[in-house]
Amino acid sequence: MMRRTRAALAVVVLVLITGLFGLAAPDAASAEESADLDAFVFDSLSVDYTLSRAEDGTARMRVVETFVADFPESDQNRGMRRLLPETYNGQPMQPQLISVTDENGEARPVETDSEDGTLGILTRGPEYLHGRNTFVFTYDLENVVWDFPDTGLEFYWDVNGTDWN
Repeated sequence: MMRRTRAALAVVVLVLITGLFGLAAPDAASAEESADLDAFVFDSLSVDYTLSRAEDGTARMRVVETFVADFPESDQNRGMRRLLPETYNGQPMQPQLISVTDENGEARPVETDSEDGTLGILTRGPEYLHGRNTFVFTYDLENVVWDFPDTGLEFYWDVNGTDWN
Protein backbone atom coordinates (compact mmCIF):
# COMPACT_ATOMS: atom_id res chain seq x y z
CA MET A 1 0.00 0.00 0.00
CA MET A 2 2.84 2.39 0.86
CA ARG A 3 4.44 1.80 -2.56
CA ARG A 4 1.20 2.70 -4.41
CA THR A 5 0.65 5.72 -2.17
CA ARG A 6 4.18 6.99 -2.86
CA ALA A 7 3.78 6.34 -6.58
CA ALA A 8 0.47 8.19 -6.64
CA LEU A 9 1.99 11.09 -4.71
CA ALA A 10 4.93 11.23 -7.13
CA VAL A 11 2.55 11.40 -10.09
CA VAL A 12 0.52 14.15 -8.42
CA VAL A 13 3.64 16.18 -7.60
CA LEU A 14 5.01 15.76 -11.13
CA VAL A 15 1.73 16.87 -12.66
CA LEU A 16 1.47 19.86 -10.32
CA ILE A 17 5.04 20.93 -11.03
CA THR A 18 4.60 20.90 -14.78
CA GLY A 19 1.53 23.13 -14.60
CA LEU A 20 0.41 21.80 -17.97
CA PHE A 21 -2.89 20.16 -17.14
CA GLY A 22 -5.38 21.24 -19.58
CA LEU A 23 -7.63 21.42 -22.43
CA ALA A 24 -10.05 24.31 -22.52
CA ALA A 25 -13.30 24.79 -24.37
CA PRO A 26 -13.64 22.04 -26.97
CA ASP A 27 -15.44 22.10 -30.30
CA ALA A 28 -12.26 22.69 -32.28
CA ALA A 29 -12.91 21.85 -35.91
CA SER A 30 -9.33 20.88 -36.61
CA ALA A 31 -6.06 19.96 -34.95
CA GLU A 32 -4.80 23.47 -35.76
CA GLU A 33 -7.69 25.09 -33.87
CA SER A 34 -7.24 22.63 -31.01
CA ALA A 35 -3.60 23.65 -30.64
CA ASP A 36 -4.70 27.30 -30.32
CA LEU A 37 -7.21 26.40 -27.59
CA ASP A 38 -4.39 24.86 -25.57
CA ALA A 39 -2.36 28.09 -25.55
CA PHE A 40 -2.95 28.77 -21.84
CA VAL A 41 -1.63 27.43 -18.55
CA PHE A 42 -3.00 26.36 -15.22
CA ASP A 43 -1.41 28.36 -12.41
CA SER A 44 -2.59 25.89 -9.79
CA LEU A 45 -4.80 22.95 -8.93
CA SER A 46 -5.91 22.06 -5.42
CA VAL A 47 -8.16 19.14 -4.62
CA ASP A 48 -10.08 18.09 -1.51
CA TYR A 49 -11.28 14.50 -1.21
CA THR A 50 -13.79 13.45 1.43
CA LEU A 51 -14.24 9.69 1.73
CA SER A 52 -17.34 8.21 3.34
CA ARG A 53 -19.30 4.97 3.39
CA ALA A 54 -22.99 4.62 2.54
CA GLU A 55 -25.29 2.48 4.68
CA ASP A 56 -24.94 -0.35 2.16
CA GLY A 57 -21.14 -0.24 2.56
CA THR A 58 -20.41 1.49 -0.75
CA ALA A 59 -17.34 3.74 -0.61
CA ARG A 60 -18.21 7.27 -1.65
CA MET A 61 -16.15 10.36 -2.31
CA ARG A 62 -16.97 14.07 -2.54
CA VAL A 63 -14.39 15.83 -4.73
CA VAL A 64 -13.79 19.58 -4.80
CA GLU A 65 -11.24 20.62 -7.44
CA THR A 66 -10.08 24.22 -7.75
CA PHE A 67 -8.33 25.01 -11.05
CA VAL A 68 -6.82 28.45 -11.59
CA ALA A 69 -6.21 29.03 -15.30
CA ASP A 70 -4.39 31.91 -16.97
CA PHE A 71 -5.95 32.57 -20.37
CA PRO A 72 -4.31 34.79 -23.01
CA GLU A 73 -5.68 38.20 -23.93
CA SER A 74 -6.63 36.91 -27.39
CA ASP A 75 -10.18 35.61 -27.87
CA GLN A 76 -9.69 31.83 -27.81
CA ASN A 77 -11.41 30.21 -24.80
CA ARG A 78 -14.89 30.50 -23.34
CA GLY A 79 -14.46 27.92 -20.61
CA MET A 80 -12.90 24.69 -19.51
CA ARG A 81 -13.57 21.02 -20.18
CA ARG A 82 -13.27 18.24 -17.58
CA LEU A 83 -13.74 14.50 -18.14
CA LEU A 84 -14.44 12.02 -15.33
CA PRO A 85 -14.32 8.23 -15.64
CA GLU A 86 -17.65 6.45 -15.31
CA THR A 87 -15.96 3.17 -14.34
CA TYR A 88 -12.65 2.21 -12.78
CA ASN A 89 -11.21 -1.17 -11.89
CA GLY A 90 -14.40 -2.77 -13.24
CA GLN A 91 -16.64 -0.81 -10.87
CA PRO A 92 -19.23 1.85 -11.75
CA MET A 93 -18.15 5.24 -10.39
CA GLN A 94 -21.59 6.84 -10.86
CA PRO A 95 -20.17 10.39 -11.22
CA GLN A 96 -22.67 13.03 -10.18
CA LEU A 97 -21.90 16.69 -10.82
CA ILE A 98 -22.88 18.91 -7.90
CA SER A 99 -21.69 22.29 -9.20
CA VAL A 100 -19.14 24.33 -11.12
CA THR A 101 -18.46 27.79 -9.71
CA ASP A 102 -15.89 30.57 -9.75
CA GLU A 103 -13.73 31.50 -6.74
CA ASN A 104 -16.64 33.47 -5.20
CA GLY A 105 -19.09 30.59 -5.40
CA GLU A 106 -20.94 32.07 -8.39
CA ALA A 107 -22.28 29.38 -10.71
CA ARG A 108 -20.54 29.00 -14.06
CA PRO A 109 -22.51 27.89 -17.14
CA VAL A 110 -22.20 24.13 -17.44
CA GLU A 111 -23.15 21.37 -19.87
CA THR A 112 -22.65 17.64 -19.35
CA ASP A 113 -22.61 14.61 -21.60
CA SER A 114 -21.74 10.96 -21.31
CA GLU A 115 -19.59 9.45 -24.03
CA ASP A 116 -16.95 6.71 -24.33
CA GLY A 117 -17.10 5.84 -20.63
CA THR A 118 -16.63 9.38 -19.36
CA LEU A 119 -18.80 12.12 -17.96
CA GLY A 120 -17.92 15.29 -19.85
CA ILE A 121 -18.30 18.62 -18.05
CA LEU A 122 -18.04 21.77 -20.13
CA THR A 123 -18.08 25.24 -18.58
CA ARG A 124 -18.59 27.38 -21.65
CA GLY A 125 -20.11 30.83 -21.35
CA PRO A 126 -20.98 33.38 -24.02
CA GLU A 127 -17.91 35.57 -23.38
CA TYR A 128 -14.24 34.83 -24.00
CA LEU A 129 -12.14 34.42 -20.87
CA HIS A 130 -8.95 36.41 -20.33
CA GLY A 131 -6.38 36.42 -17.54
CA ARG A 132 -6.81 34.42 -14.32
CA ASN A 133 -10.03 32.45 -14.00
CA THR A 134 -10.97 30.02 -11.26
CA PHE A 135 -13.10 26.92 -11.80
CA VAL A 136 -14.34 24.96 -8.77
CA PHE A 137 -15.73 21.55 -9.75
CA THR A 138 -17.67 19.68 -7.05
CA TYR A 139 -18.82 16.14 -7.75
CA ASP A 140 -19.52 12.80 -6.08
CA LEU A 141 -18.23 9.34 -6.99
CA GLU A 142 -18.85 5.90 -5.57
CA ASN A 143 -16.93 2.59 -5.49
CA VAL A 144 -13.65 4.46 -4.97
CA VAL A 145 -12.02 2.07 -2.47
CA TRP A 146 -10.93 -1.40 -3.56
CA ASP A 147 -10.00 -4.55 -1.70
CA PHE A 148 -6.77 -5.90 -3.21
CA PRO A 149 -5.69 -9.46 -2.31
CA ASP A 150 -2.11 -8.46 -1.47
CA THR A 151 -2.69 -5.17 0.37
CA GLY A 152 -6.32 -5.01 1.53
CA LEU A 153 -8.44 -1.88 1.24
CA GLU A 154 -6.91 0.95 -0.79
CA PHE A 155 -7.86 4.33 -2.14
CA TYR A 156 -5.87 5.16 -5.27
CA TRP A 157 -6.90 8.07 -7.45
CA ASP A 158 -5.38 9.69 -10.54
CA VAL A 159 -5.84 13.35 -9.66
CA ASN A 160 -5.58 14.84 -13.12
CA GLY A 161 -8.27 12.73 -14.77
CA THR A 162 -8.35 11.81 -18.43
CA ASP A 163 -7.94 13.44 -21.86
CA TRP A 164 -5.51 16.21 -20.85
CA ASN A 165 -2.70 17.28 -23.13
